[in-house]
Amino acid sequence: MNIDNEHGNPAYCEGNHDPTCPNRLVCSCLREQSTEDDAITALLQEERRGVLDVNAVGGRNQQTALLISCENNWMRLAVMLMDKGADVNKPDNWGRTPLINSCYNDNLEMSRLLLDNGADVNKANNIG
Repeated sequence: MNIDNEHGNPAYCEGNHDPTCPNRLVCSCLREQSTEDDAITALLQEERRGVLDVNAVGGRNQQTALLISCENNWMRLAVMLMDKGADVNKPDNWGRTPLINSCYNDNLEMSRLLLDNGADVNKANNIG
């Protein structure tokens, strides 16, 4: 996977979302052709570089990597993010939380994992 372009930014951050992408992990999750393995690679690279921010947001909806992993049913990434301190209740611009995304995608296992890690069942999105 090609990580850096000539400006030192992730090469895949120049697609349909925020071209200034502040975080390799979030950019990897947002990339259209991205896989869970791509996102895990980005997480490990950021951790090795000492710049990992598991609660960073990106894209037009200001999503975290955990929120995106719940949207995509990426269980391994979600576990890694929570183990590293990801905020299980951090919403995007629409008020969607990781739990809302996992429920919307009928992922009972992910929902249980989030609840076991402190997800707030009473937190609503921006439309209630």
